Amino acid sequence: MKKIYLFLISLQALAQAGISQAQTFREKYFAEGEIIVMLHSNSDAERFSFSFQTMNGVQTKLGGAELLSKDMHCWLFHFDASAIDAGAMLEAANSSPFVQLAQLNHYGVQERYVPNDPDYPDQWAHHNHGQDTYYPNTTGDMQTQEAWDISTGNNGVTSSGDTMVVAVIDGGIKYAHEDLNYFVNYHEIPGNGIDDDGNGYKDDINGYDGVNNDMSVASSDHGTHVSGIIGAIGNNGKGVAGICWGVKILPIQGLYSGSASNSQKESTVLRSYGYVLAMRKLYNSTHGTKGAFIVATNSSFGVDNGKPAQFPLWCAFYDSLGLAGILNATSTTNNQVDVDAVGDIPTGCTSPYMIGVGRTNPDDTQSAGWGTTSVDLGAPGFWIYSTSAYNPPYVKMTGTSMSSPAVAGAIALMYSTACTQMMSDYKLNPGAIALQMRNYLLSSVDTSSILKPKYASGGRLNIYNALVAVQGYNCLGTGVHEHTDMGIHSVYPNPASSALFVDFWHYENQKINMEVYDVLGEKILEDNLPPLKEKAVLNISKLAAGYYMLKIFDEKGNCSVKKFVKE
Repeated sequence: MKKIYLFLISLQALAQAGISQAQTFREKYFAEGEIIVMLHSNSDAERFSFSFQTMNGVQTKLGGAELLSKDMHCWLFHFDASAIDAGAMLEAANSSPFVQLAQLNHYGVQERYVPNDPDYPDQWAHHNHGQDTYYPNTTGDMQTQEAWDISTGNNGVTSSGDTMVVAVIDGGIKYAHEDLNYFVNYHEIPGNGIDDDGNGYKDDINGYDGVNNDMSVASSDHGTHVSGIIGAIGNNGKGVAGICWGVKILPIQGLYSGSASNSQKESTVLRSYGYVLAMRKLYNSTHGTKGAFIVATNSSFGVDNGKPAQFPLWCAFYDSLGLAGILNATSTTNNQVDVDAVGDIPTGCTSPYMIGVGRTNPDDTQSAGWGTTSVDLGAPGFWIYSTSAYNPPYVKMTGTSMSSPAVAGAIALMYSTACTQMMSDYKLNPGAIALQMRNYLLSSVDTSSILKPKYASGGRLNIYNALVAVQGYNCLGTGVHEHTDMGIHSVYPNPASSALFVDFWHYENQKINMEVYDVLGEKILEDNLPPLKEKAVLNISKLAAGYYMLKIFDEKGNCSVKKFVKE
């Protein structure tokens, strides 16, 4: 059965629980080393600043007071973010007798977005007010317009400065389309016949042709249409708006409708996924200097009635891609069948890094294939208006092929909202954070009585909810000043399934306290250990699969933080 990592805790429940402000922080971005406080009327900035010159023996360098509002007694202060954790500073400020309110200095304030693309009113999947004549008075859209009030894609760049890429494996793409951004491999020298970037491919400047194993990607209406759903440039006064406006499309020709000998072979698919994996692994190993920061793939193709047991290598690719940090959106069959019963490739594959997508209509009814194990969610796929390779340059198409790119685009948009802490964690453990993103996506769907018996998540893609869920990540980190000399040798295994072991250098006969926090910053497990010698064991068998932080305290209150993945 395909694993689903459910995001069970709502923001409202967290607020009602009354946990710390560091744990309930829900914003996309904040300015490092800056805090805003509203002082009591009988307090002043100098007294407040003086009272926080040190915290737990650490110099904060709090100062640089700037009056924001005299009437509100509101001040902006600066502190040393390299010495003091933002969460710890925020909690301490709110505990001060001089302070009424305190918060971090958020940025990312922007205009509310309804794009000016002339054909946007025809894109009911973003904002449905019954404009489709076949489905009047319906509202079954993806809440994209509401999501754009949070982010339109941040110009395709994450908070850590990485240029996001979605790999589109299809029949080809029209390179010269006015409304699409393409990935360019600037580390290759065109036409020299040399593998300049060391990724195993020569002259791969503008993508890869898995059919002919070269770089001659064909022009395809289908692939161009799919690409526009993912990332057509929004608010540029042209055509349509994709879901993530700034994302780069990496064209990969993985099938061909003509008579080429490799046109419909599984080996062509594997060759295409192999290129994706090589580019992302190169990016990871070179810390972003080469390769491509591919966050998602889209595959709007498959084998009707295919049995996963007969396609083990195809299915195995998704785990490898996922461990590198890539989620994979795949469309299920357009036949009206239960794919759990009859089979389907690739949506029948059981990897948690593969997201099977079915088709929904403007009234939120389901069309095409379904399966409560194989198909994770639905997304709009009826009469979708997007980019075309030919004239006219924009057309409408119907099918699950139009549904899965909506999920791929949503994944990219989610990464555009991820805070720097989440992106840092993503680079340290890309597979774990990719699963967390999948969790956010599937737990944010709009459920209905019609869709619950059809899809594993029970609902249809809601991009706004998904972006809100991403902001639930613990963006303030651990909320403690870490003591780096606690003598911890290793924490293993990682990932772990039932027990986590901690080896120490020099903590013989000391009492150790260990606490486990989830990505929301909520403490979910604590273990006070008796005096130990060299090893501590923590039972994590009851934790849900996911990404966690382990805080380890000694008798003096020193703390060290380690991160681990629960399988």
